[in-house]
Amino acid sequence: MSEEMNGDEVLFRQIHPEWVQDGLPTSQGFRPTPKDAGSLSVDRSTLCTAHDSYALHADVKQLATAGTWGVSVEEFAEVLVECRPDPIEATPTEPANAAHAVADFTPLPANRWKPVSQKLKTVAARRGRQHP
Repeated sequence: MSEEMNGDEVLFRQIHPEWVQDGLPTSQGFRPTPKDAGSLSVDRSTLCTAHDSYALHADVKQLATAGTWGVSVEEFAEVLVECRPDPIEATPTEPANAAHAVADFTPLPANRWKPVSQKLKTVAARRGRQHP
């Protein structure tokens, strides 16, 4: 765990509509895709609300999301996924996001990513959709 992030801090994850079944996220929403370079993008609840995270993704970036789910830093750590702050500065093509962080899967062997993402999905589903 990063010294800058408390274990009970919830990290917000936007889940693509294709990765939701019966109103619940699938494990794919908590597993890096090839374009993710081994890390999930998340937003820190100490720096933004679930609504803010959703609005940046859906309204500002114009990306598809079925909603915001959350997993705490400690819950990521329990499955050996380290989280760290990764604030984004504004560029001509990317809006600023001071709340941005990453959940880094790269220390884990690739064959562990699916079982880990299944555990994260269960934790997030138990917590419930945070927005909308």
